Formats: sequence, structure tokens, C-alpha cells
Amino acid sequence: MTATSEFTAEERNLLVRLPRWVAGAAAVAHPEGAAKTRQKLNNGFLAVGNGQSTGNPLVAEIAAATLKIYDEDPKASGIDPSTPEGSELVVQYALTALTILRTKAQPEEASAYRRWMLTIIDNVIAGVRHAVLGYGGVEVHDDERSFRERVSTIMRRPAA
Repeated sequence: MTATSEFTAEERNLLVRLPRWVAGAAAVAHPEGAAKTRQKLNNGFLAVGNGQSTGNPLVAEIAAATLKIYDEDPKASGIDPSTPEGSELVVQYALTALTILRTKAQPEEASAYRRWMLTIIDNVIAGVRHAVLGYGGVEVHDDERSFRERVSTIMRRPAA
């Protein structure tokens, strides 16, 4: 039995949907056109899938569930991560998820989930290569860096 059995349906839903919302908000933190946004979302999908191989049973289980809903329109769940309001909701839901995990999960599970969220963001914002004078490189825009820092700050927040 995993720790997810201790979560209410609403809590589990949040933990499963948050990775997709985080990927969506990170992908549009600095709009670069439809093709790059799609590539960023694809990078998010791969990062979510990589959660299955973290060695943490809770993250692996949530990752598998997230992959099943990843292609659903986040707006259908009431969150539009492409808007400033939606991005702010994602950050607030990250805080709620952290509170849930600290209350109901083992410390190593909560820590693994936090690291996984930041890895998803990193893969989304840094996964699109930009050519600079013919050389490959990764350019992270200040808006993308700001979104990551906001989520990172939430995830590092000490227990109350």
C-alpha cells in the first residue's frame, strides 16, 4: 500500500494535476510562439514521465497518473496556466500540495515530489535550444526564471 491511499480524492487529484499545470505555466512564462510552446510542453511530458524512474513509489505512482491526463486541456480542470491569474493559481496550488504532502506523506516522499516539480520546470524552460551565432545554447528568459523561483520558494518553505 502506498501513501496515496491516505489522500482524499481531492488531494490526490491536486497532486496528479499539479505537474501538468506547472509544465503549462512554465511553457508560457515567456511566450515564444506555438511551435516552441508545444516543444516545451513535450519536454514537460517527458519530465513527468521521468518521475516514474525516480525510485520513489509515490512520485512514480503520481507520474503514471499524470501521464494519463497530460494531454487534457488544463482549462477543463478550471486552471488556465497561460494567464497571469492561472500562473498565480498554480503557485498557490503548489503551496497547497506541499502542505498536503507534509501532513500525509513520508518526508522522503514530500522531498522527492518537490524535487520532481522543479525538475519539470527546469526541463520545460531549459529544454528548448536557441542558436546563438551558430552555436547551441540554452537561454532562460527572466520571466521563466521568475516563475521557477516562485515555485522553488514555495517548495523550500519551512514547515509551519
